[in-house]
Formats: sequence, structure tokens, C-alpha cells
Amino acid sequence: MECQDIRKNLYAYLEGMASPEDQELIDQHLASCRACSTALYELNRTGEVLKNLKDVEPPPWMTKKIMARVRQEAKSERGFIRKLFYPLHIKIPLEAFATVLIAVIAVYVFKAMEPEMKDLQALSQGAGHRPPRSPLSGKSSGCGNTGSPGEGCCPKEPR
Repeated sequence: MECQDIRKNLYAYLEGMASPEDQELIDQHLASCRACSTALYELNRTGEVLKNLKDVEPPPWMTKKIMARVRQEAKSERGFIRKLFYPLHIKIPLEAFATVLIAVIAVYVFKAMEPEMKDLQALSQGAGHRPPRSPLSGKSSGCGNTGSPGEGCCPKEPR
């Protein structure tokens, strides 16, 4: 192993998490390389210094500032949910009205398309050509063609 690889694995070696093969390779390298031995000593010393540090209590203003921000974020989330679902005395009637409106439009579209659907059904059953109907009035367009469906409509008669 090279020094760079050894230094990457020093922490695992120090904590006993390196594999037995790696530990043996690191031991051999540390015996012959002064720079890596120094790096191991410094890493070990840094760990001891960090373990001996006292717990630091944050200043009261910091705790207050953090808690204020947490409350502010909670209010903004609550505000979005409230916009979607509250006030119920307004939202529920609006949702009911929208549902009824959609149902009425669906019935209207179905009724408007019903004559055309009957014509298509008759054509698919081979009943011959029927004059097209207006989708809104249900009346015939006046074409008197009785030929095959592929021929198209008759030209208009002169008045």
C-alpha cells in the first residue's frame, strides 16, 4: 500500500474497524514510514482532545432564534393546509356546486351526442346511409342521399 492509501485507512485502523489483512499491511507500513506514523499519532491525539472537550451549552438567544424559526416554518405549512381545506363553510358548498356543475355538463354532452351515436350504430350495422343530424337540434340536415356511406352527400337542390 502507498502512503495515500494508508492515510485514508488510518481512522478505521485506529478504531479497530479495518480488516485483519489491512491492519497487518498498515502495521508493516507504519514501522517503515515515519510520515504515516506521525499522521497516526496526530489523528490519535486529535481524537483524545475532542473526547476531553466539555459540552457547550448554547446561549439562550440562539435557542430562542432556532425555536422561532421552527414555529414560523410550522405556521407556513399550516397556512398552506388551511388554504386547501378551510374554512369548511365556504369550501364544502363550492365543492358541491362544482360536482353538480360537472354532472350537468356531462349529461348535456351525452344528450347532444346521442343522435350521432345512433347514426353511427346504424351505419356500423349496415343499415345504409342516413342524413347527418345536427348535434344540438337533433334535426336532419336535409340530405336525401340513400346511396352507400362512402359516396358523400348530394349537392344542394336549387331553390
